[in-house]
Amino acid sequence: CSNSPHRPGESEGATLFFIEVPSGRVIRPAIGPPHTHSISGHETWMGSSGELILTLNVQQDYDRGKGPVLGVRPDGTVRPICPPYQANHIGMDALGRLFAADSFDPDEIVVGCPRTGRTAVVGPARSRYVRRRDRPEYLTDHHPHPYVSADLKWVIFNSDRNGVQQVYAARLPDDLIGALMAGG
Repeated sequence: CSNSPHRPGESEGATLFFIEVPSGRVIRPAIGPPHTHSISGHETWMGSSGELILTLNVQQDYDRGKGPVLGVRPDGTVRPICPPYQANHIGMDALGRLFAADSFDPDEIVVGCPRTGRTAVVGPARSRYVRRRDRPEYLTDHHPHPYVSADLKWVIFNSDRNGVQQVYAARLPDDLIGALMAGG
C-alpha cells in the first residue's frame, strides 16, 4: 500500500478490507483504488456498529491530502457522511455517536453525527499542520488529531499555537450536542 497521490483507476494506493470471522472470507468494500482515491490512513470504528468512519486522501485537490468523510459497513457498502465537509484526521467517541475531524484549509475542527448527517464547526485548531518530512527542522509532525470525549462534552486536540505542541480541550455546549443528534 502507498499513500502517494493516485487518482481513481490507478493501480496503487491504500485501501481497506474486512475479514469475516470465523470463515476467513475477505470482503473488499468499494473504497480505495480503483473505486475512489486512496484512504488517508485515518479511520476508526463507529462504536459497536461494525462500521468504519474514514477520510479519503485527495492530494491533487488539497495540498495535505484531506478528502470526503465516508462510512464503510461490514458488508462492503460505502456511504457519504456529513457532506460537503472534507477532513483528514478523524476521531469518534467509543459508542459511535459523534466524530471530530480536522480540516486545515480552512483551519477548522468539525464535529458531526454519522446517524443524522449534521455537522458543526467547533472552531480553529490554530495548528501549523507541519509534516516533519517536509520540514526537517521540526522534531515532530504538528496536526490536531481531534477526538470526542466519552461523555460528549469535550473535543480533545493538539495545537502548536504557542510554538510548542500541546493538548487542548474545547467544551461542546449541550444544545450543540442535542442539535447534532436530534432526529435522523
